[in-house]
Amino acid sequence: MAAYYIYMDQGIAANLAHHTLCSGQFSNCAPIVMLNSGTDMAGLYHFAGGPIKSHQQRDLRVLKEIVRPTVVWLLCGSEGDMGATLHLAGVRPIFDDCTVHESFVHFEEDEHERRRAVITRSWSSIMIGRIGGRRRMQKMLPFGRIELRTKRAFERLPPDVTLIGERDEEALSMWM
Repeated sequence: MAAYYIYMDQGIAANLAHHTLCSGQFSNCAPIVMLNSGTDMAGLYHFAGGPIKSHQQRDLRVLKEIVRPTVVWLLCGSEGDMGATLHLAGVRPIFDDCTVHESFVHFEEDEHERRRAVITRSWSSIMIGRIGGRRRMQKMLPFGRIELRTKRAFERLPPDVTLIGERDEEALSMWM
């Protein structure tokens, strides 16, 4: 299963039955995750810190149209930056018709098989995909991921994966 890594001001949509989506280096940026739990379609957007810009609104609306999310997570970066969190308020109206969460809750079992809830509010990196047949959202990045920052990588995307947003190699070269 291929894993696709996106950068700032990029978004990606794909079915989690066949693909994994990931990003990182959030600090004062924010990951926005969309999921349609009925179809397994997912979207990930790397929202740059600061007030929402028109191209970001457009990109998020396109991703929303593709994914048709039933649930959305508006998360904050690794610094837990309140500025980024406040800027996400400009994103919230795009998802008025969805269930929206600002943290991610998952359950872990300890060595005595007792379950406990773990709440994750800030993210330095994120991966969403299927692990062991179950949908997962976690902070660890997969090895062998395909980084979407060159024309060659864009051209190799399969037809069932949609990349939205930044495609300028010069702008993306800052991440090399």
